[in-house]
Amino acid sequence: MASDALAIEGLNAWYGDSHVLQDVSFRLRDGEILALLGRNGAGKSTCVMSLMGLVARRAGDVRLFGESVARLAPETISRRGIGLVPQGRRIFSTLTVRENLLVAKLPPRAGRAAWNIERIYDLFPRLRERERQLAGSMSGGEQQMLAIGRALMGNPRVLLLDEPSEGLAPLIVAEVGRTIARLKSEGQSIVLVEQNLRVALDLADSAVILTTGRCVYAGSIEDVRDNEALIAQNLGVFGGH
Repeated sequence: MASDALAIEGLNAWYGDSHVLQDVSFRLRDGEILALLGRNGAGKSTCVMSLMGLVARRAGDVRLFGESVARLAPETISRRGIGLVPQGRRIFSTLTVRENLLVAKLPPRAGRAAWNIERIYDLFPRLRERERQLAGSMSGGEQQMLAIGRALMGNPRVLLLDEPSEGLAPLIVAEVGRTIARLKSEGQSIVLVEQNLRVALDLADSAVILTTGRCVYAGSIEDVRDNEALIAQNLGVFGGH
């Protein structure tokens, strides 16, 4: 039976006086994809930022393969093995593709195939073609590929993807989806924050639904797919469902 790659217990987060996340708990099994779903403003990105230690006021526990990382600094959490592809990509626009990748390089993990530049270029051949191009001059889809590649260069045990299909053309969304599926097939554990419900339903093994900072569902993705009332009440009609 697969172990828990990530276990979240009673996660709370505040922005100023606003209690944005309230006692959120869920588990990500090793080698699986968990979709973190909810309407805009539900707390999904805050949850991801909290897992990385990027929210100043937070409480609760975050365990990475059984080891608590909840009190660690973001850079330490990254070194322990949580990688983030942030919403909006946030690539280094004045660096080349190659420089963006090299700046994020961390040592490989024991027992896992190492991510290096050549392996990233095999995953995203377009990045090889753009190797010496300034990242800020690339298309949105190419920048998203670079953001994913940059996170993988940290050799993460768990990868957090925050809205990877946002603002992309349908053909590029499909390409990103195929990439995520390939990463899963290679054993990568992933938390996928996604407004495109169809993408989430196609890729994920399990799901968590947030509504105004609270977890209203945690379970299999099949139960979400088959529950139109749950979708309508908590997600609305979006993402081509």
